[in-house]
Amino acid sequence: MKVGILTYHNAQNYGAVLQCYALQQYIKKLGHDAIILDYRNERILLSYKLFRGRQLLVKNPFRFLFRLCSELVLIKFRQKRRTIFDDFIQKKIVLEDFSEKIINTIDLVIVGSDQVWNVHLTDGFHNPYWGCFPFRYDGRLISYAASVGQFWSNADDGIAHKYLLNFSSISVREENAAKYIANLTCKTIEIVADPTMLLNTTQWDGFSINPLFPQKYVLLYEVRRSHNALRIAKDIAKKNKIQLIRLPASIDRLSDIQYSNISPQEFLGYIKNAEYVICTSFHGTLFSIIFKRPFYAIYKNDGKNDRVENLLSIVNLKERIIDRVPTSELPIDWESVHKRLDDYKMASKIFLQKNLI
Repeated sequence: MKVGILTYHNAQNYGAVLQCYALQQYIKKLGHDAIILDYRNERILLSYKLFRGRQLLVKNPFRFLFRLCSELVLIKFRQKRRTIFDDFIQKKIVLEDFSEKIINTIDLVIVGSDQVWNVHLTDGFHNPYWGCFPFRYDGRLISYAASVGQFWSNADDGIAHKYLLNFSSISVREENAAKYIANLTCKTIEIVADPTMLLNTTQWDGFSINPLFPQKYVLLYEVRRSHNALRIAKDIAKKNKIQLIRLPASIDRLSDIQYSNISPQEFLGYIKNAEYVICTSFHGTLFSIIFKRPFYAIYKNDGKNDRVENLLSIVNLKERIIDRVPTSELPIDWESVHKRLDDYKMASKIFLQKNLI
């Protein structure tokens, strides 16, 4: 089969590009031709502008001048980061144009993973993520591990219901989303694993690039910034008398530039070689588990903890999500954790295999 995937492949975000790579690789491993359809949502692209004028919206003239100078300095680092991600996409992901000509050569379109149904993130209902495009009469459309993020408003439920009828099979990442969509559509909704779980530790180990950093370190990775996460990471680094490395998910301030130009493969290497990982990130948490690294996921009171909580519940590690420095630490039974992870992944693989026929 020829399989086309619609997802956030062009985001300058480690989790986004690695889940895209993983899904494509797994489908290829099953013997199919997998491509990423090169649809780029404008709202996502705006998130990675080189110059971010909103940073300058302050009344104090001295603060304005400082921020303006900072923005001008950060442009070259953002450009370098963009180049690194573009290079990864060009070399590691097979892209084809999102066009009617290409769509008509495809047997199955998969929408997902990532928050492709988060209308707040995409600035409304964007047709490609909802199957609203010309498609051959015998082609099929499914979702894999699609995420909603914030649920739709009551006014949008009707639109979502109509678009979800385009899909012959629906799977999502979160239990809450599955229940919500099942009530909305009266369809059976399956819960599946993030695509990065479809590849095993050995595959990710071989794909990663180890950092040129000889010292032991605690890795702090923040997708959602948190003073609490920084405080906890500093405390753990101090207690263990090792270095703290702060890896930013985006370049918003001058303090972000030291480790701003890490490639997705190097990102994996930094997690794999850390003594501890502290993060406010689903994929930071997941890759810590894949590489069997001691970790803590930092709880934030912003209503965006569902994915991490769901994952840690599955592998029986809910005690690893914290909001303060732990007073004691129990060792992680990695054999038990990976057995639970393997059981969880099996349903996901079955879902894909039964739809790839």
